[in-house]
Amino acid sequence: MPPVFTVSIPKYRLDQNPDSKAVGMRLNEAIRTHFDGQSIVFRCLSIADHPNHSLDSLIETIQQLGTDKYDPDRKGVLHDFYEKYHLDMFALPYDFSRGAEIMEETVDNFYEGALQDRGFRVRLDLILVYDSSQLEFVPVDYGKGDFGRDGFRFMHPGEKQKALIGIIKIC
Repeated sequence: MPPVFTVSIPKYRLDQNPDSKAVGMRLNEAIRTHFDGQSIVFRCLSIADHPNHSLDSLIETIQQLGTDKYDPDRKGVLHDFYEKYHLDMFALPYDFSRGAEIMEETVDNFYEGALQDRGFRVRLDLILVYDSSQLEFVPVDYGKGDFGRDGFRFMHPGEKQKALIGIIKIC
């Protein structure tokens, strides 16, 4: 089972605008500590998107399945647009040279971007870390020459657990 690493950031809450830079630096530090030198892809989750789970029960499910896609009937945000790409997940390759900046942007996207997309803010609670050699990149055409770099499929769909190499839990 992939290991779970806990990062304590008590000041990271939704009732105040998060210090994205400080949170991003802490998350990057955790990623560097446990995955430096590896070619990884990361997927960030909020427990708000999994209302029937506690954070720990969601982690257990992810460890067993290798993914947070435990309900085949559950539709993601903008499902109709993305359906034609047959994606397993949205994630990003991790660039260690820009790690703190990437995580700062991610924290901002969860806090501000979710407000625009969903009408409410969400907190980044989990980071799923995958071995990039176990995933296939799928370019998503957003139009006007804009191709997303965040679409992925498992290369071995029956062995998703092998692709997941770690989970970072943010408390």
